[in-house]
Amino acid sequence: MTQLEQTIIANAKRELAVVLVYYGQKAAGIKAAKGEDAWLEYLGHYNSLNALLSLAHQAESGLSEEGTQALLDIEAQHTEAYRIMAS
Repeated sequence: MTQLEQTIIANAKRELAVVLVYYGQKAAGIKAAKGEDAWLEYLGHYNSLNALLSLAHQAESGLSEEGTQALLDIEAQHTEAYRIMAS
């Protein structure tokens, strides 16, 4: 993978980690001390994650197969975590 692909994947993993913390707190019924600010912070990270993951679905994005698959794997992790949190 190129350095750019590695950076995109690292950023996606970082955004996913923050989103997963929010989902974990939500599933556990933990109210965020920041209230509305926590929701807005989550939305920022969620949207950043989706922007990065969208590259895996874009034709001729310049990503290698390995880079595309890494982003799809991150997307699958997010989907599974969301399903668990929402159920």
